[in-house]
Amino acid sequence: MEKRYRKLAENTLFFALGTLGSRSIAFFMLPLYTRLLTPRDYGTLDVFQTTVSLLVPILSLEIVEAVFRFSMDEAQEEARRVLSTALPFSFLSLLFSLALTPVLIRFEIFRAYLPYFCAIFFLTVLLGEVKQYVRALRKVKIFALSDILYVLFFAGFNVVFMVLLRMGLRGYFLSYVLAQVCSFLFVAFSGRIFPKVSFRFFDWKLAQEMLHYSIPLIPNALMWWIMNVSDRYLILYFLGLEANGIYAVACRFPALLGTVTGVFFPAWQLSAVEEFHSEDRAEYYARVFSLYSSALFLLTGFILLFLPEITGLFVASNFKEAWRFVPFLLIGTVFHSFASFLGTVYVASKKTLGAFSTTALGGAANFLLNLVFIPLWGIQGAAFTTMLGFLVVWGARAIHTRKICPFPLNLWSVLLPVLVIGGETVVLFLRADRSFWLLLNFCLFALLLLLYKKSLAKLKGLGVNFIKETFGGKKHVSESRL
Repeated sequence: MEKRYRKLAENTLFFALGTLGSRSIAFFMLPLYTRLLTPRDYGTLDVFQTTVSLLVPILSLEIVEAVFRFSMDEAQEEARRVLSTALPFSFLSLLFSLALTPVLIRFEIFRAYLPYFCAIFFLTVLLGEVKQYVRALRKVKIFALSDILYVLFFAGFNVVFMVLLRMGLRGYFLSYVLAQVCSFLFVAFSGRIFPKVSFRFFDWKLAQEMLHYSIPLIPNALMWWIMNVSDRYLILYFLGLEANGIYAVACRFPALLGTVTGVFFPAWQLSAVEEFHSEDRAEYYARVFSLYSSALFLLTGFILLFLPEITGLFVASNFKEAWRFVPFLLIGTVFHSFASFLGTVYVASKKTLGAFSTTALGGAANFLLNLVFIPLWGIQGAAFTTMLGFLVVWGARAIHTRKICPFPLNLWSVLLPVLVIGGETVVLFLRADRSFWLLLNFCLFALLLLLYKKSLAKLKGLGVNFIKETFGGKKHVSESRL
Protein backbone atom coordinates (compact mmCIF):
# COMPACT_ATOMS: atom_id res chain seq x y z
CA MET A 1 0.00 0.00 0.00
CA GLU A 2 1.56 3.28 -1.12
CA LYS A 3 2.83 5.33 1.81
CA ARG A 4 0.72 8.45 1.17
CA TYR A 5 -2.52 6.46 0.86
CA ARG A 6 -1.69 4.61 4.06
CA LYS A 7 -1.01 7.92 5.82
CA LEU A 8 -4.32 9.32 4.56
CA ALA A 9 -6.10 6.16 5.75
CA GLU A 10 -4.47 6.33 9.20
CA ASN A 11 -5.39 10.00 9.67
CA THR A 12 -8.92 9.33 8.43
CA LEU A 13 -9.24 6.49 10.95
CA PHE A 14 -8.27 8.74 13.86
CA PHE A 15 -10.57 11.53 12.72
CA ALA A 16 -13.31 8.94 12.26
CA LEU A 17 -13.05 7.95 15.91
CA GLY A 18 -13.55 11.57 16.94
CA THR A 19 -16.08 12.63 14.35
CA LEU A 20 -18.29 9.53 14.31
CA GLY A 21 -18.29 9.39 18.09
CA SER A 22 -19.14 13.04 18.56
CA ARG A 23 -21.70 13.32 15.74
CA SER A 24 -23.48 10.11 16.63
CA ILE A 25 -23.95 11.31 20.20
CA ALA A 26 -25.14 14.69 18.93
CA PHE A 27 -27.60 13.04 16.55
CA PHE A 28 -29.02 10.75 19.22
CA MET A 29 -29.62 13.82 21.39
CA LEU A 30 -32.10 15.07 18.77
CA PRO A 31 -35.10 13.25 20.34
CA LEU A 32 -34.31 14.99 23.64
CA TYR A 33 -34.25 18.44 22.04
CA THR A 34 -37.41 17.93 19.99
CA ARG A 35 -39.29 16.80 23.11
CA LEU A 36 -38.01 19.41 25.56
CA LEU A 37 -38.11 22.32 23.11
CA THR A 38 -41.07 23.58 21.08
CA PRO A 39 -40.63 24.37 17.36
CA ARG A 40 -40.54 28.06 18.40
CA ASP A 41 -37.75 27.40 20.95
CA TYR A 42 -35.86 25.35 18.40
CA GLY A 43 -36.23 28.16 15.88
CA THR A 44 -34.82 30.63 18.42
CA LEU A 45 -31.90 28.33 19.14
CA ASP A 46 -31.17 27.95 15.43
CA VAL A 47 -31.16 31.72 14.81
CA PHE A 48 -28.80 32.15 17.80
CA GLN A 49 -26.34 29.55 16.51
CA THR A 50 -26.65 30.83 12.97
CA THR A 51 -25.68 34.35 14.08
CA VAL A 52 -22.65 33.04 15.97
CA SER A 53 -21.54 31.12 12.85
CA LEU A 54 -21.87 34.35 10.85
CA LEU A 55 -19.90 36.60 13.22
CA VAL A 56 -17.07 34.25 14.22
CA PRO A 57 -15.16 34.36 10.89
CA ILE A 58 -15.75 38.10 10.51
CA LEU A 59 -14.74 39.27 13.97
CA SER A 60 -11.90 36.75 14.36
CA LEU A 61 -10.45 37.72 10.95
CA GLU A 62 -10.44 33.97 10.13
CA ILE A 63 -7.15 33.65 12.01
CA VAL A 64 -8.09 30.09 12.99
CA GLU A 65 -7.61 28.94 9.38
CA ALA A 66 -4.23 30.63 9.22
CA VAL A 67 -3.09 28.79 12.37
CA PHE A 68 -3.51 25.45 10.62
CA ARG A 69 -1.86 26.39 7.32
CA PHE A 70 1.12 28.29 8.74
CA SER A 71 1.81 25.77 11.51
CA MET A 72 2.19 23.09 8.83
CA ASP A 73 5.00 25.09 7.23
CA GLU A 74 7.00 25.30 10.46
CA ALA A 75 9.06 22.85 12.49
CA GLN A 76 7.36 21.91 15.77
CA GLU A 77 9.45 24.32 17.86
CA GLU A 78 8.99 27.16 15.38
CA ALA A 79 5.24 26.57 15.10
CA ARG A 80 4.82 28.07 18.57
CA ARG A 81 5.42 31.47 16.93
CA VAL A 82 2.26 30.89 14.91
CA LEU A 83 0.13 30.08 17.94
CA SER A 84 1.59 32.89 20.07
CA THR A 85 0.93 35.31 17.24
CA ALA A 86 -2.64 34.12 16.72
CA LEU A 87 -3.94 33.86 20.30
CA PRO A 88 -4.17 37.64 20.91
CA PHE A 89 -6.67 37.78 18.04
CA SER A 90 -9.10 35.63 20.06
CA PHE A 91 -9.19 38.32 22.76
CA LEU A 92 -9.50 41.00 20.10
CA SER A 93 -12.51 39.18 18.65
CA LEU A 94 -14.07 39.09 22.14
CA LEU A 95 -13.80 42.88 22.31
CA PHE A 96 -15.45 43.10 18.89
CA SER A 97 -18.34 40.92 20.07
CA LEU A 98 -18.81 43.04 23.22
CA ALA A 99 -18.95 46.13 21.02
CA LEU A 100 -22.00 44.60 19.29
CA THR A 101 -23.94 44.45 22.57
CA PRO A 102 -25.93 47.68 21.96
CA VAL A 103 -27.12 46.25 18.65
CA LEU A 104 -27.87 42.68 19.79
CA ILE A 105 -29.77 43.80 22.90
CA ARG A 106 -32.41 45.33 20.64
CA PHE A 107 -33.51 41.85 19.55
CA GLU A 108 -35.59 39.69 21.87
CA ILE A 109 -33.86 36.50 20.67
CA PHE A 110 -30.49 37.72 22.00
CA ARG A 111 -31.49 39.96 24.90
CA ALA A 112 -32.06 37.14 27.40
CA TYR A 113 -28.99 35.15 26.34
CA LEU A 114 -26.37 37.85 25.66
CA PRO A 115 -23.78 36.64 28.25
CA TYR A 116 -23.91 33.16 26.70
CA PHE A 117 -23.49 34.69 23.25
CA CYS A 118 -20.23 36.48 24.17
CA ALA A 119 -18.85 33.45 26.02
CA ILE A 120 -19.65 31.04 23.18
CA PHE A 121 -18.19 33.44 20.64
CA PHE A 122 -14.86 33.81 22.49
CA LEU A 123 -14.50 30.11 23.31
CA THR A 124 -15.29 29.10 19.71
CA VAL A 125 -12.34 31.15 18.44
CA LEU A 126 -9.97 30.13 21.25
CA LEU A 127 -10.79 26.43 21.00
CA GLY A 128 -10.51 26.57 17.21
CA GLU A 129 -6.99 28.01 17.39
CA VAL A 130 -5.56 25.35 19.72
CA LYS A 131 -7.30 22.50 17.89
CA GLN A 132 -5.99 23.59 14.49
CA TYR A 133 -2.52 23.97 16.00
CA VAL A 134 -2.39 20.37 17.28
CA ARG A 135 -3.88 19.11 14.00
CA ALA A 136 -1.20 20.89 11.97
CA LEU A 137 1.45 19.22 14.16
CA ARG A 138 -0.13 15.83 13.26
CA LYS A 139 -1.37 15.24 16.82
CA VAL A 140 -4.55 13.82 15.36
CA LYS A 141 -5.35 11.67 18.39
CA ILE A 142 -5.66 14.75 20.59
CA PHE A 143 -7.74 16.51 17.94
CA ALA A 144 -10.10 13.54 17.61
CA LEU A 145 -10.43 12.94 21.35
CA SER A 146 -11.26 16.59 21.94
CA ASP A 147 -14.34 16.21 19.71
CA ILE A 148 -15.51 13.12 21.57
CA LEU A 149 -14.96 14.68 25.00
CA TYR A 150 -16.70 17.88 23.93
CA VAL A 151 -19.89 16.07 22.94
CA LEU A 152 -19.80 13.77 25.98
CA PHE A 153 -19.56 16.78 28.29
CA PHE A 154 -22.20 18.60 26.27
CA ALA A 155 -24.61 15.67 26.46
CA GLY A 156 -23.94 15.22 30.18
CA PHE A 157 -24.54 18.87 30.95
CA ASN A 158 -27.70 18.74 28.80
CA VAL A 159 -29.07 15.97 30.99
CA VAL A 160 -28.30 17.94 34.15
CA PHE A 161 -29.50 21.38 33.07
CA MET A 162 -32.29 20.52 30.61
CA VAL A 163 -33.72 17.24 31.93
CA LEU A 164 -33.12 17.43 35.69
CA LEU A 165 -33.17 21.19 36.30
CA ARG A 166 -35.59 22.03 33.45
CA MET A 167 -33.65 25.15 32.43
CA GLY A 168 -34.74 25.00 28.77
CA LEU A 169 -32.68 27.08 26.36
CA ARG A 170 -30.59 28.52 29.19
CA GLY A 171 -29.59 24.97 30.09
CA TYR A 172 -28.61 24.29 26.49
CA PHE A 173 -26.42 27.40 26.28
CA LEU A 174 -24.82 26.77 29.67
CA SER A 175 -24.00 23.21 28.55
CA TYR A 176 -22.46 24.65 25.38
CA VAL A 177 -20.16 27.00 27.32
CA LEU A 178 -19.03 24.43 29.90
CA ALA A 179 -18.37 21.76 27.25
CA GLN A 180 -16.18 24.19 25.30
CA VAL A 181 -14.21 25.02 28.44
CA CYS A 182 -13.63 21.33 29.19
CA SER A 183 -12.57 20.63 25.60
CA PHE A 184 -10.15 23.58 25.61
CA LEU A 185 -8.52 22.45 28.85
CA PHE A 186 -8.09 18.93 27.46
CA VAL A 187 -6.38 20.17 24.28
CA ALA A 188 -4.28 22.72 26.18
CA PHE A 189 -2.91 20.21 28.70
CA SER A 190 -2.61 17.11 26.51
CA GLY A 191 -1.10 19.14 23.68
CA ARG A 192 1.17 21.04 26.11
CA ILE A 193 -0.03 24.35 24.78
CA PHE A 194 0.67 26.62 27.75
CA PRO A 195 4.51 26.23 27.77
CA LYS A 196 4.59 27.11 24.05
CA VAL A 197 2.69 30.37 24.33
CA SER A 198 4.46 33.60 25.20
CA PHE A 199 4.20 37.23 24.18
CA ARG A 200 7.90 37.18 23.36
CA PHE A 201 7.12 34.78 20.50
CA PHE A 202 4.64 37.23 18.95
CA ASP A 203 5.86 38.11 15.46
CA TRP A 204 4.26 41.13 13.79
CA LYS A 205 5.68 40.24 10.35
CA LEU A 206 4.23 36.74 10.67
CA ALA A 207 0.93 38.25 11.79
CA GLN A 208 0.81 40.30 8.58
CA GLU A 209 1.48 37.20 6.47
CA MET A 210 -1.21 35.25 8.31
CA LEU A 211 -3.72 38.06 7.86
CA HIS A 212 -2.83 38.30 4.18
CA TYR A 213 -3.80 34.63 3.96
CA SER A 214 -6.86 34.74 6.23
CA ILE A 215 -8.59 38.02 5.34
CA PRO A 216 -9.71 36.80 1.86
CA LEU A 217 -11.28 33.87 3.72
CA ILE A 218 -13.61 36.26 5.60
CA PRO A 219 -15.83 37.02 2.58
CA ASN A 220 -15.44 33.35 1.62
CA ALA A 221 -16.80 32.34 5.04
CA LEU A 222 -19.53 34.94 4.69
CA MET A 223 -20.55 33.44 1.38
CA TRP A 224 -20.57 29.94 2.91
CA TRP A 225 -22.78 31.34 5.65
CA ILE A 226 -25.17 32.70 3.02
CA MET A 227 -25.14 29.29 1.35
CA ASN A 228 -25.67 27.34 4.57
CA VAL A 229 -27.87 29.42 6.82
CA SER A 230 -29.07 32.71 5.36
CA ASP A 231 -32.23 30.88 4.32
CA ARG A 232 -33.05 30.59 8.06
CA TYR A 233 -33.58 34.35 8.26
CA LEU A 234 -35.66 34.41 5.08
CA ILE A 235 -37.80 31.52 6.39
CA LEU A 236 -38.13 33.44 9.64
CA TYR A 237 -39.25 36.54 7.71
CA PHE A 238 -41.65 34.84 5.28
CA LEU A 239 -42.86 31.82 7.30
CA GLY A 240 -42.14 32.41 11.01
CA LEU A 241 -40.19 30.79 13.88
CA GLU A 242 -42.10 27.48 13.79
CA ALA A 243 -41.25 26.85 10.13
CA ASN A 244 -37.63 27.77 10.88
CA GLY A 245 -37.57 25.19 13.68
CA ILE A 246 -38.87 22.45 11.35
CA TYR A 247 -36.30 23.39 8.70
CA ALA A 248 -33.54 23.36 11.33
CA VAL A 249 -34.52 19.78 12.27
CA ALA A 250 -34.52 18.78 8.58
CA CYS A 251 -30.99 20.13 8.27
CA ARG A 252 -29.86 17.74 11.01
CA PHE A 253 -30.33 14.68 8.80
CA PRO A 254 -27.87 15.69 6.06
CA ALA A 255 -25.42 15.83 8.98
CA LEU A 256 -25.35 12.03 8.66
CA LEU A 257 -23.83 12.52 5.23
CA GLY A 258 -21.72 15.41 6.51
CA THR A 259 -20.17 12.92 8.92
CA VAL A 260 -18.28 11.38 5.98
CA THR A 261 -16.90 14.80 5.13
CA GLY A 262 -16.14 15.49 8.79
CA VAL A 263 -14.19 12.24 9.00
CA PHE A 264 -12.33 12.58 5.72
CA PHE A 265 -11.80 16.30 5.23
CA PRO A 266 -9.36 17.07 8.11
CA ALA A 267 -7.19 14.12 7.03
CA TRP A 268 -7.42 15.12 3.37
CA GLN A 269 -6.33 18.70 4.14
CA LEU A 270 -3.13 17.37 5.69
CA SER A 271 -2.42 15.10 2.71
CA ALA A 272 -3.39 17.74 0.12
CA VAL A 273 -0.93 20.27 1.58
CA GLU A 274 1.87 17.70 1.96
CA GLU A 275 1.47 16.36 -1.60
CA PHE A 276 0.81 19.68 -3.34
CA HIS A 277 4.34 19.94 -4.75
CA SER A 278 4.65 16.30 -5.81
CA GLU A 279 4.95 15.60 -9.53
CA ASP A 280 1.91 13.33 -9.74
CA ARG A 281 -0.36 15.42 -7.51
CA ALA A 282 -3.07 15.68 -10.23
CA GLU A 283 -3.37 11.90 -10.51
CA TYR A 284 -3.34 11.54 -6.73
CA TYR A 285 -6.08 14.16 -6.25
CA ALA A 286 -8.21 12.56 -9.01
CA ARG A 287 -8.00 9.06 -7.52
CA VAL A 288 -8.89 10.28 -4.04
CA PHE A 289 -11.82 12.33 -5.38
CA SER A 290 -13.17 9.32 -7.27
CA LEU A 291 -13.30 7.19 -4.12
CA TYR A 292 -14.61 10.08 -2.01
CA SER A 293 -17.48 10.85 -4.41
CA SER A 294 -18.40 7.17 -4.57
CA ALA A 295 -18.79 6.98 -0.79
CA LEU A 296 -20.92 10.14 -0.68
CA PHE A 297 -23.33 9.07 -3.43
CA LEU A 298 -23.76 5.56 -2.03
CA LEU A 299 -24.49 6.87 1.45
CA THR A 300 -26.98 9.39 0.04
CA GLY A 301 -28.82 6.66 -1.85
CA PHE A 302 -28.93 4.47 1.24
CA ILE A 303 -30.32 7.22 3.50
CA LEU A 304 -33.10 7.96 0.99
CA LEU A 305 -34.28 4.34 1.16
CA PHE A 306 -35.43 4.68 4.77
CA LEU A 307 -35.74 8.45 5.17
CA PRO A 308 -39.35 8.66 6.48
CA GLU A 309 -38.71 5.85 8.97
CA ILE A 310 -35.44 7.40 10.19
CA THR A 311 -37.12 10.76 10.68
CA GLY A 312 -40.09 9.28 12.51
CA LEU A 313 -37.74 7.40 14.83
CA PHE A 314 -35.70 10.41 15.92
CA VAL A 315 -38.08 13.37 16.07
CA ALA A 316 -41.28 14.18 17.93
CA SER A 317 -44.64 14.19 16.13
CA ASN A 318 -44.76 17.99 15.73
CA PHE A 319 -41.59 17.76 13.59
CA LYS A 320 -42.68 14.73 11.54
CA GLU A 321 -43.01 16.61 8.23
CA ALA A 322 -39.29 17.54 8.33
CA TRP A 323 -38.35 14.50 6.18
CA ARG A 324 -39.93 16.10 3.11
CA PHE A 325 -37.22 18.76 3.01
CA VAL A 326 -34.27 16.40 3.47
CA PRO A 327 -33.68 15.00 -0.09
CA PHE A 328 -32.64 18.32 -1.68
CA LEU A 329 -30.52 19.08 1.40
CA LEU A 330 -28.79 15.71 1.06
CA ILE A 331 -27.89 16.31 -2.58
CA GLY A 332 -26.78 19.82 -1.67
CA THR A 333 -24.50 18.36 1.00
CA VAL A 334 -22.86 16.16 -1.65
CA PHE A 335 -22.03 19.20 -3.79
CA HIS A 336 -20.92 21.10 -0.69
CA SER A 337 -18.50 18.25 0.06
CA PHE A 338 -17.22 18.30 -3.53
CA ALA A 339 -16.63 22.05 -3.33
CA SER A 340 -14.81 21.66 0.00
CA PHE A 341 -12.58 18.98 -1.55
CA LEU A 342 -11.54 21.42 -4.28
CA GLY A 343 -11.14 24.14 -1.65
CA THR A 344 -8.07 22.32 -0.33
CA VAL A 345 -6.31 23.34 -3.55
CA TYR A 346 -6.64 26.97 -2.43
CA VAL A 347 -5.40 26.08 1.06
CA ALA A 348 -2.40 24.15 -0.24
CA SER A 349 -1.41 26.86 -2.73
CA LYS A 350 -2.27 29.71 -0.28
CA LYS A 351 -4.30 31.33 -3.10
CA THR A 352 -7.30 31.98 -0.89
CA LEU A 353 -8.75 34.72 -3.08
CA GLY A 354 -9.96 32.01 -5.46
CA ALA A 355 -11.92 30.43 -2.62
CA PHE A 356 -13.85 33.67 -2.13
CA SER A 357 -14.58 34.38 -5.79
CA THR A 358 -16.03 30.92 -6.43
CA THR A 359 -18.07 30.87 -3.23
CA ALA A 360 -19.38 34.36 -3.99
CA LEU A 361 -21.03 33.08 -7.17
CA GLY A 362 -22.87 30.37 -5.26
CA GLY A 363 -23.75 32.69 -2.39
CA ALA A 364 -25.27 35.29 -4.71
CA ALA A 365 -27.22 32.63 -6.62
CA ASN A 366 -28.46 31.06 -3.39
CA PHE A 367 -29.65 34.33 -1.85
CA LEU A 368 -31.42 35.58 -4.97
CA LEU A 369 -33.11 32.24 -5.61
CA ASN A 370 -34.24 32.09 -1.97
CA LEU A 371 -36.12 35.35 -2.50
CA VAL A 372 -38.00 33.66 -5.35
CA PHE A 373 -38.53 30.09 -4.15
CA ILE A 374 -39.22 30.51 -0.42
CA PRO A 375 -42.35 32.63 -1.02
CA LEU A 376 -43.28 30.26 -3.86
CA TRP A 377 -42.56 26.80 -2.35
CA GLY A 378 -42.12 27.57 1.35
CA ILE A 379 -39.57 25.45 3.25
CA GLN A 380 -39.02 23.22 0.22
CA GLY A 381 -37.91 26.29 -1.74
CA ALA A 382 -35.11 26.90 0.78
CA ALA A 383 -33.92 23.29 0.50
CA PHE A 384 -34.00 23.42 -3.31
CA THR A 385 -32.02 26.67 -3.58
CA THR A 386 -29.45 25.40 -1.07
CA MET A 387 -28.80 22.48 -3.42
CA LEU A 388 -28.47 24.78 -6.44
CA GLY A 389 -26.13 27.15 -4.61
CA PHE A 390 -23.70 24.38 -3.68
CA LEU A 391 -23.84 23.06 -7.24
CA VAL A 392 -22.78 26.50 -8.53
CA VAL A 393 -19.82 26.67 -6.14
CA TRP A 394 -18.60 23.21 -7.06
CA GLY A 395 -18.93 23.94 -10.78
CA ALA A 396 -17.04 27.24 -10.45
CA ARG A 397 -14.25 25.59 -8.48
CA ALA A 398 -14.01 22.65 -10.86
CA ILE A 399 -13.22 25.17 -13.62
CA HIS A 400 -11.05 27.58 -11.62
CA THR A 401 -8.82 25.09 -9.77
CA ARG A 402 -7.71 23.53 -13.06
CA LYS A 403 -5.39 26.54 -13.40
CA ILE A 404 -3.68 25.56 -10.14
CA CYS A 405 -3.93 21.77 -10.12
CA PRO A 406 -5.44 20.39 -13.35
CA PHE A 407 -6.58 16.94 -12.25
CA PRO A 408 -9.06 15.15 -14.57
CA LEU A 409 -12.76 15.12 -13.73
CA ASN A 410 -15.31 12.85 -15.42
CA LEU A 411 -18.66 14.67 -15.38
CA TRP A 412 -20.61 11.51 -16.21
CA SER A 413 -19.36 9.96 -12.98
CA VAL A 414 -21.26 12.74 -11.18
CA LEU A 415 -24.27 13.19 -13.48
CA LEU A 416 -25.36 9.53 -13.60
CA PRO A 417 -25.55 8.98 -9.81
CA VAL A 418 -27.35 12.33 -9.41
CA LEU A 419 -29.98 11.12 -11.88
CA VAL A 420 -30.39 7.84 -9.95
CA ILE A 421 -30.67 9.67 -6.62
CA GLY A 422 -33.13 12.08 -8.23
CA GLY A 423 -35.20 9.06 -9.22
CA GLU A 424 -35.16 7.84 -5.60
CA THR A 425 -36.41 11.25 -4.48
CA VAL A 426 -39.28 11.27 -6.97
CA VAL A 427 -40.32 7.76 -5.88
CA LEU A 428 -40.17 8.86 -2.24
CA PHE A 429 -42.62 11.70 -2.82
CA LEU A 430 -44.98 9.69 -5.03
CA ARG A 431 -45.25 6.73 -2.67
CA ALA A 432 -48.72 5.36 -1.96
CA ASP A 433 -48.11 1.69 -1.20
CA ARG A 434 -44.90 1.88 0.87
CA SER A 435 -43.81 -1.72 0.17
CA PHE A 436 -44.02 -1.30 -3.63
CA TRP A 437 -42.21 2.05 -3.68
CA LEU A 438 -39.57 0.78 -1.28
CA LEU A 439 -38.88 -2.12 -3.65
CA LEU A 440 -38.59 0.32 -6.56
CA ASN A 441 -36.10 2.44 -4.59
CA PHE A 442 -34.10 -0.68 -3.74
CA CYS A 443 -33.81 -1.32 -7.48
CA LEU A 444 -32.52 2.21 -8.02
CA PHE A 445 -30.03 1.81 -5.17
CA ALA A 446 -28.88 -1.48 -6.72
CA LEU A 447 -28.23 0.47 -9.93
CA LEU A 448 -26.12 2.90 -7.90
CA LEU A 449 -24.12 -0.01 -6.51
CA LEU A 450 -23.58 -1.26 -10.06
CA LEU A 451 -22.30 2.16 -11.17
CA TYR A 452 -19.72 2.13 -8.40
CA LYS A 453 -18.74 -1.54 -8.62
CA LYS A 454 -15.11 -0.70 -9.45
CA SER A 455 -14.88 1.99 -6.76
CA LEU A 456 -16.23 -0.41 -4.15
CA ALA A 457 -13.63 -2.98 -5.20
CA LYS A 458 -10.88 -0.37 -4.83
CA LEU A 459 -12.17 0.70 -1.43
CA LYS A 460 -12.30 -2.91 -0.32
CA GLY A 461 -8.75 -3.50 -1.55
CA LEU A 462 -7.42 -0.41 0.20
CA GLY A 463 -9.20 -1.41 3.39
CA VAL A 464 -7.88 -4.97 3.33
CA ASN A 465 -4.32 -3.81 2.62
CA PHE A 466 -4.51 -1.20 5.38
CA ILE A 467 -5.70 -3.78 7.92
CA LYS A 468 -3.05 -6.31 6.86
CA GLU A 469 -0.23 -3.78 7.00
CA THR A 470 -1.41 -2.25 10.26
CA PHE A 471 -2.10 -5.41 12.25
CA GLY A 472 0.46 -7.53 10.44
CA GLY A 473 3.13 -4.95 11.24
CA LYS A 474 2.14 -4.90 14.91
CA LYS A 475 2.29 -8.70 15.08
CA HIS A 476 5.74 -8.72 13.53
CA VAL A 477 7.04 -6.16 16.03
CA SER A 478 5.58 -8.16 18.90
CA GLU A 479 7.28 -11.35 17.73
CA SER A 480 10.64 -9.61 17.21
CA ARG A 481 10.53 -8.33 20.79
CA LEU A 482 9.97 -11.86 22.02
